[in-house]
Formats: sequence, structure tokens, C-alpha cells
Amino acid sequence: MDISSYISELLFEHDCVIIPNFGGFICNYRPADIHPVLNLIAPPSKAVSFNRNLQSNDGLLVNYISNTLGVSFDSATDLVSSWVTSSKHLLQKKEDLFLKKVGKFSADFEGNVQFAPTEDVNYLKTSFGLRTITAEPIIRSKQIDFTEKFKYETKQPVTKRRAWSIAASVLLIVSLVVFAELLWMGAEIKPLHVDEAGICSLFTHIFKAPAPEVEVTPVPVEIKNEPVVNTTPPVAVQPVIDTIATIVKEDNYTPPTPALGEHTYYIVIGAFAEEKNIEAAKLRLQQKFPDSIILVERTNRLTKLGYSVGSNFSRAKEELATAQAEDSNFWLLKK
Repeated sequence: MDISSYISELLFEHDCVIIPNFGGFICNYRPADIHPVLNLIAPPSKAVSFNRNLQSNDGLLVNYISNTLGVSFDSATDLVSSWVTSSKHLLQKKEDLFLKKVGKFSADFEGNVQFAPTEDVNYLKTSFGLRTITAEPIIRSKQIDFTEKFKYETKQPVTKRRAWSIAASVLLIVSLVVFAELLWMGAEIKPLHVDEAGICSLFTHIFKAPAPEVEVTPVPVEIKNEPVVNTTPPVAVQPVIDTIATIVKEDNYTPPTPALGEHTYYIVIGAFAEEKNIEAAKLRLQQKFPDSIILVERTNRLTKLGYSVGSNFSRAKEELATAQAEDSNFWLLKK
């Protein structure tokens, strides 16, 4: 039989409830309290403690059980004695004993009974069942008394829409800077076939300077029976040739590839930075396509390498499709 409900009901009316041959519960008044660290507010209540020295039977608990169950005093005494025996047996086996709405009993290593009261029930009737509550502090910002002049001189905060516009602009600028840095470092963006050599070739094609027109002025020659004497002073050919050779040597100039018709199409296999890679790729192209003209187009950092596929655009597209079956990064260039 569980007698915890009877003990809990008696604690609302009395300050001392004794379980014969087990111990007694004592209630002491505890005023309201505020815990500044845990932010807890506790109402007035009864602090329940246990005294194992209160062993005598004062008849309070036994009479209350007898009247509630409608049994004799001796029968109620036997019920309480049976509960005490079973409870002591549990504590001797180092097991916990729970009394609903009262507390928990446990035995320590020395065999002493320890009691921990429950905090869920307030046995002080004048507190009307109030429980401990948590009161979080309210943090308010400092109020500033703005004058009209200070309001006029203070800048208006940036709206949410304007903040999004600024963030999008900054993101666009950062993306463009990273894109330009990758191109400058020689990185190739394969899905777009964009690299430093391709960009430079595009700008060169768009902003190509027109070839200077050379106007030939005919020299009038008077027809006589006498042989015509050329009065033009001789041109120093050898110094000009030496000058051209010097320019080619200094600028590492690559002679242009002869065209096969009006326009020649090239399949470009890639752009290289190191000379050994350029020579190796060029040698492979010469061995694989001995009848094609090899394109070597140098820029400041990268060298574009490819081979000619004729001047017919339809045939060039077919050749490109065949080449892309081997490597999808190849592209077509018109020169």
C-alpha cells in the first residue's frame, strides 16, 4: 500500500507528520526569495525536512488513514507497519524510495537515510499554490533625447532595399575582379572556353588597326631613243635586312602563317605558358597532321596552339566535331 498521498494531504494542514517506527516530516516557514543569478522568484512556502528520530506513534497518520479508508485503528496500524517494513527493506538494498509529492529517500554508503524534498508542491496554504517562476531581466536601450538640430544633422539609416542593392553591387565587383585575376594568372574557364589568350585575341580582332594604304606614284619617264637612266638613288638593302633581323631577334617575332584562301579556320587545342609544353604539343600536331599548317600565336603570358582545317566553314565545323569527340575543350578560330 502506498501512503504517500495521505502524508501529502496531512502536510497542508499540519507542520509535523510522523510515520511510526520510520521517522517524521517537519515543515518550517520559508519566506519569499529572489535569486539574482538564476533569475528565480520563489513565493513563501513550507520547507519540508525529515527527522529519523521521530519514531513514536502520535496517531495522526494512522487515524487519518482509518477515517479515509473506513477501517479500524488496528487495521490502519498494520497497513502503516507493512509499508515501513517494505520501505526499510528497499533502503537496505541501496534502492531509492519515492513518496509522490513528498520527496525521495536514499541510503548512503554508511547506511544513513537521506531525504530530498520535492519542489513541485507548495504546502503553505496562504501562498495559494504559487510556484517558483523565472523572471528574465528586460534589457532596454539607452533613450537619447534628440533635439531638432541633431535630428536634422543625423543621417537617415540605410533602408533594407538600398542595403541589398549595395550588397549586390559589391558582389558583382568582387566577381569581376576574381574573373580578371584568374585570366591574368593564365587560368582557363573550360565551359566558356575563356582564357587570357582568347580574350586578347578577341580584343585584337575587334580593335584591329586598318592596314595602311600605300599610294604608288608613277614616275614620268620620257621616251627617247636614248636609254632610260634611273635617277632614283640606290637603296641600302643590306642595312634594312640587318635591322629587320635585329627586330625579329629582340621581339621573338613569329612569322604569320600563310592563308589558305580568304579565311583559314584553325582548331585550337589549348593555350600553354611553358616553352617545353608548347614544343611538345607542336611536335605532336606536326606528326598527327603533317599536311596542316600549325598555328602558334603568342601573347604576353600564353601561347595559343592549333592546326588548320581549310577555308570551308562547313568542313571546318565537321572537323571540329570530330576533334571534340576526343576533347570537348577544342574550339574553332578564324584567321
